[in-house]
Amino acid sequence: MSNRNTMIRPLDYCETTTQIATSLETIDARIEELITLREVYRNKQRALAEQETINVLEHNNEQ
Repeated sequence: MSNRNTMIRPLDYCETTTQIATSLETIDARIEELITLREVYRNKQRALAEQETINVLEHNNEQ
C-alpha cells in the first residue's frame, strides 16, 4: 500500500483498528523516508567537509 498521500489520523479520531493500522503504516513509511533523507544529508556533509579540508590545505600551500 502506498502511504505517500495518506495522512496520519490523530489518535483521538481513530475509531477502528484499520484506521490505526493505516496511520502506523504511514508513520513507518515516513520514518523510512526520513532515514534515507538523513543519509543524503550526511553524504553531502561529508563531501563538503572534504572540500573544505582541501580548500584549507590549498590555501596553506599558497602561503
